[in-house]
Amino acid sequence: ETGINAEYGVVLGHSGTNSMASSWSLLLFCALASLLVSVYCADYERVLLNSVEQHSVLEPRLPIQNKKRAISPPLPELENFQRPVTDVDSHDNHHSCSYKAGKSVTLHKRQATCTWGFRPDFPCENPETRARYANSLSYASTPTITLKYNLVILHADDGSDPTATDEQIRLQHAILNDAYRTSKIQFTYTIQRVLSSALRYRVVLRNSCSRAQVEDNTTTPSCVSQFTGYDGGSALCKNSNCDPSCDSYADVLERPSVCPCVCVPEVFTCSANRVGNGVCDPDCNFAQYRWDGGDCCPLPSSPSTAINRNFTCRDPANALRNWYDYSDLYYFLNLDSTFQINVVVAPGDESAELGWGVGPNDNKFFTSSGGIFLNSRLRGFGVYVSEGKTGLTFVHMMGHILGLLDVHAGSDLLLQSEGSKSAACRHPCYEEQPSLSEAGSSSTGDLINDTRPTPYNTLCRDPLTCGVLRNTFCSDCQDTAWLSTPYNNIMSGSGDSCPKDFTRQQRGRMYCYADQFLKAYWQGF
Repeated sequence: ETGINAEYGVVLGHSGTNSMASSWSLLLFCALASLLVSVYCADYERVLLNSVEQHSVLEPRLPIQNKKRAISPPLPELENFQRPVTDVDSHDNHHSCSYKAGKSVTLHKRQATCTWGFRPDFPCENPETRARYANSLSYASTPTITLKYNLVILHADDGSDPTATDEQIRLQHAILNDAYRTSKIQFTYTIQRVLSSALRYRVVLRNSCSRAQVEDNTTTPSCVSQFTGYDGGSALCKNSNCDPSCDSYADVLERPSVCPCVCVPEVFTCSANRVGNGVCDPDCNFAQYRWDGGDCCPLPSSPSTAINRNFTCRDPANALRNWYDYSDLYYFLNLDSTFQINVVVAPGDESAELGWGVGPNDNKFFTSSGGIFLNSRLRGFGVYVSEGKTGLTFVHMMGHILGLLDVHAGSDLLLQSEGSKSAACRHPCYEEQPSLSEAGSSSTGDLINDTRPTPYNTLCRDPLTCGVLRNTFCSDCQDTAWLSTPYNNIMSGSGDSCPKDFTRQQRGRMYCYADQFLKAYWQGF
C-alpha cells in the first residue's frame, strides 16, 4: 500500500503501475486533493479520510479493484448538528433464562391478530411461498445468490489500531460464507477504512443521548452508561449500603423493587484531596466530583485534535469526550445502503451489547442507518478463541438482514416491551406453538414453523432453573417448562461454543428475501 500524507490526515490506498500516465494521474490527484482540503477544510482542524478496498469471495485478502478514495464530511463539534430522530433493533446479550416451577396461570383473552413485521402482500411472508423456496434449496439447479457488504473499519488518524485486523476479517468472512452455504447464499465484500481518532476512540451508545440530557439531573434511560457516569450521576445510588447486584440500569428496569438505582461502590471511595491532582482516578470520575476535576479529559492546553485513547473522558461539556450516540456515528459516516449492506465495526458501550441488525421490514433498511453494527469493544466482530468468540454474532446479524427474527421473539422480547408476563401473555404475538402451526395465525413469534417457542436462553441446553438476574419467562404462559427449545439455532442467544445452524424454513425465508427483496445487493447489480 502507498500513503499520501497531507496537513490534515493520511489516505491509504493501493499503488498503481509506474507508467507515465499513472505519474500524471497521481500529480492530478494530489492537486485536486489539495484544492478540496483548502476549500472544505479551512475552518476545521481535521477531516475523515476513507480508503475502500474490494475483495473477492474466494480470496478475501487479495485486492481485485481500486475504488475511489473519498473524503468524508468534516467533523463538526458534536452538538452543532440536528440529530436525526431514529432508533434501531438490537440483539441483546442478556443473562440466561431458566425454568422455575409454580402454580398454573389462566391466560387472559388474546388481543387481535399479530401484525409485527407481517406483510401479507409480500411473497416471503406467504407460508406456501417460503415452503417452495425451502424445497428449491435441495435442487442442484437452484443458483447461489451472492450479496455485497461493505465493512467499515475505524482507525486512528495515522492508520493504526483498526477495530478489526486483516486476519480477523479473513476468518470472519470465511465463517459467514460457511454458515450460509447450505442456504445457497454467499457474500463478497469491500473494506472502507475510516482514519479518525475522533471516531475510533469514542464509544457508541445504542440509543439517542445528548449532552443536555446528561447534564439535566434527570434520568434518561438511553443515557445511562458507565461512559456517561450513569447519566451524569442521576441513575446512581446515593447510599453506600446499596445492593451491589444492582450494577446496571437493566437491573433497575427489570427489578425495580430490588434495584431502585444503579449501585457503583467505587463512587463512595473518592477522597477530596485526589480531585484535580493531575491523575485520573476512576472512583472520582463522576459528576459529583466534577469529573475528577478534569483529570480524566485532555488538558485545555492540549491540541484540539487530542483524544483520550483510554476512554476515560466522560465530562459531557468536553468536546473531546469519549462517548456519543449511534446517530452521531452514522451522521459522520454518511453511509449509502442502497446497493450494499453496510457493516460498521466500532467500539460500543454496554447498552450496545454485541451489536444489532436492521431487518428488511424496518423503514430504515435502505437508509444511512441501515445495515449492521458490531461492537468491537465486546468482541462482536471477529474470532477470539480464548474468549469463546467464534464469529457467530456477525452470522446472527446477517440473519436479521435476510428477514429472520430472534427465536425468542414471541416471549422475552414481548416481556421487555409490555413490562410484565401477564401483559405479554395477552399480546397477540405471544408464541404458544411454532408460529405457522397455530390455527388461523401465521405471524406470531419468529414467523417460522420449525423453531419451537423459547425464552431468551444463553445456555446450550433447555432452560431448567430460573436465573436471578433477569425478570423473564422462566416458564411459558401455562406455567409449563420450556422443552425442546432451539438453543442450537443461529438466531438464538446461546453462546458461540454451542453448535448452531439454521432450520429448513429459516433457509427458505432467507433465500426468498435475497431473491425477492435484496436484488440491489446482488454481486454485479
